[in-house]
Amino acid sequence: MEGSSEEMRDEAKVSPGEVHDTCTDQVVNTKTKEIIFKLSETLLFPRGCCIYKCHEVLRKWNEKAYTPQGKPAEYGNHHTEISPELHKTTRPGGLVEFDNRHIQRMEGNIRKSYSEPIPLGNDECVEMIAVDASFIIEFSLRCYSFWPPDEVGAVHIIEIHIEGYHDDDVIRAIMSDLLLLENQLPFFVIDALYTFAVAHFRTQSDLPTFPPCIELSFRLFRPYNLHDMLPNPNSKKLHFTDLHRYFLLLPLEKRPKRGKNLIVKMYSATELAMAGLKFKASSKYNHALLELKYSIHSRQLEIPRFPLDYYTEIYCRNLMAYEQCHYADEAYITDYFVLLHFLIKTGKALELLTRLGIIETKFDHEAGALMINKLCTNMVCSSMNTDYYEISKGLNKFYEMSPVQRWNAALKR
Repeated sequence: MEGSSEEMRDEAKVSPGEVHDTCTDQVVNTKTKEIIFKLSETLLFPRGCCIYKCHEVLRKWNEKAYTPQGKPAEYGNHHTEISPELHKTTRPGGLVEFDNRHIQRMEGNIRKSYSEPIPLGNDECVEMIAVDASFIIEFSLRCYSFWPPDEVGAVHIIEIHIEGYHDDDVIRAIMSDLLLLENQLPFFVIDALYTFAVAHFRTQSDLPTFPPCIELSFRLFRPYNLHDMLPNPNSKKLHFTDLHRYFLLLPLEKRPKRGKNLIVKMYSATELAMAGLKFKASSKYNHALLELKYSIHSRQLEIPRFPLDYYTEIYCRNLMAYEQCHYADEAYITDYFVLLHFLIKTGKALELLTRLGIIETKFDHEAGALMINKLCTNMVCSSMNTDYYEISKGLNKFYEMSPVQRWNAALKR
């Protein structure tokens, strides 16, 4: 997140805009004014806030996507919550320990980072942060030890043996929980406590040299680092969800401009294919997820490969909810799924893109298409990636000038 546009907002606000209605396949205003009003009224957050509770109009479509897999009920969604089976806490007497006074000095800023008040007293809050931070730091260090710096791949980290975590499903569940928006710890807390812990480690000569906290985090989430971004000390990361979004975006200098023109109509992949459009999967796996290319001369739309599985919806919903709250005017992830929603209106469209190697999924095609379409329901859009808007215009023109469209129009007369 380079530059001023990526720094922490003093205040996040969603301007009343458009809401995508997946039932009508177009952007509507009249039937969604109440939703827009609710969102724009409530998405005003205090200075320093960067961790948000997802609004009810979004979370009602899939409550589980925003909830840790082992959520204890006693605290609510205010911290990194891991079930007793997953949360192998190291306090006390474990690998990671630190003096709670370090947390006490940060408590005020920690509380300001959350959109919802933390319903705990000072001592309980400090201890909760200590337990969570120690777990995150130890888990990250264990992953760092077993994650080769030159390897890259979307699933390797869940297939390797990590000491103390012998079940791949458990590891992936932990990784998923660490990326949930409501489940975040501010990165400045993890960084400060990690620095203190490392200073303690350095007194033990038999232990290896430890990397800076930001490098450790980059290594932990390397499978999501599609552009091989390197840690930049001048670039603030607010928390792990923020880091996840950063990894998916194009580098700042390559990011498309944004405009007020929204995609309100686009033909589906099956309709476009019938009109003669060719679809091609990008040559590099998992590379430049958001970078679609349309060539009118070759009559081809090139789309990066996209894995669609159980965790896809969890990651996507949390990233989109984060953009609604914190990056409303730079919602590049949301733009991508708006475009995908128009392309994949039916199971047949998903089947087509799966057969061509663009979508990789074991889902039933109808269920997968429904999941993609529901992602955009009630999303407020105030601006759009201009590249996507131009692609939608080009594809619409291509279809409407095709013989198929002219035949259909003639049959309707």
